[in-house]
Amino acid sequence: MLRKCVHAFQWRHLTTSQRLLSSQIIAKTSDQLVPKSEVSSLGGSETSDENKGLAEYERQELAKVIKSPVQLDSYWETKIEEKLPKRVSYFDRSGGLSVDLLNFMHYKYDISLQGLKRRLRFWIQVREQYNQRYIARRHAILGPELATAHFVVYRGGRAKFTHTPNTWITKCEQMPNVYDSRFRLIELDASNVKLRYESFDNFSLLNSLQELNLSKNKLLDDFMCDKLARLFRNSNTLTVLDLSDNPLISHRGIETLHRIKSLRKLVITGTKAAKYPFIDLLIILFTDVNPNCEIVI
Repeated sequence: MLRKCVHAFQWRHLTTSQRLLSSQIIAKTSDQLVPKSEVSSLGGSETSDENKGLAEYERQELAKVIKSPVQLDSYWETKIEEKLPKRVSYFDRSGGLSVDLLNFMHYKYDISLQGLKRRLRFWIQVREQYNQRYIARRHAILGPELATAHFVVYRGGRAKFTHTPNTWITKCEQMPNVYDSRFRLIELDASNVKLRYESFDNFSLLNSLQELNLSKNKLLDDFMCDKLARLFRNSNTLTVLDLSDNPLISHRGIETLHRIKSLRKLVITGTKAAKYPFIDLLIILFTDVNPNCEIVI
């Protein structure tokens, strides 16, 4: 988040040639999507004049852009990252102290042992959230089934597919690196892989998933349950959901799972919801909405 704020602040310091490159990337992509007749009516002469200012290597890079929207977005993000400054400037153009340096000097840093530990935990959290983000290019190349399987197996999980229903896949080398229609995910074991809320953006479009094990992920909470219910609210195959040994999941999170109509078994052993004093009433209300679901405490 801090890096994005710095980038947004320093965007206005880009040179004219760099902004010209950014506009030409958009112009090039629009030429691939809009008919030439429409482009000419919008003023194609200005675009042709600006193209003359591009360097030859930039023209070659633009020619290599694949027409896929996903890879096009990835190319655009890469070019922006290359053009933005990599370091915070300490002096402005007039020779005085920059705003970044003044903010750095006025910030009250906690250099005690507890403060350093808290800062370290914060950066570890930020790094894990970044590593578990949704990558559109990965899903475009592998498809949602294989992309989710690679995401979980890489972190120590397991997966089963329709063509090998009795075999657990435990290594990424056992799966292809491109889309294969045979690999339809039916069972996923993501227990004890330190998943976070951000990682569930990778669990979309799993239309063949039957069993999902999310046990022993200490960071999963009620917000994750709500997101999971929204992701699988239209699922007709998901029948077993294991949320055991997740101490942050309370009865509020379990209530949201009633939207998964296909559930037949829900395991909440070791959660905060299992210790809820009115858990029996919660089970009655849950079974009223989904009478075929069994809740295991």
